[in-house]
Amino acid sequence: LVKGLGGEKVRWVESVEVLEFNYGNLWGDCLVAAAFLSYAGPFGSKYRQTLVNQEWLGPTRDKNIPCTKDFSFSNFLADP
Repeated sequence: LVKGLGGEKVRWVESVEVLEFNYGNLWGDCLVAAAFLSYAGPFGSKYRQTLVNQEWLGPTRDKNIPCTKDFSFSNFLADP
């Protein structure tokens, strides 16, 4: 049992590193996700992607609000 759980430590350490990195981008990611939920729903996927990439992420970064480089709404909400 102890040997079997030994490999879990490596996986947990990697998970913690990823979570700590993502935590730094949480402000901008939440801002863009809230805009997406509030505004982008009725539009087609191409226009939604344009809104996220050109209209929302750019100004967010210009104001030095940290956000994920390749923000994906579905990953933000679904990927734990």
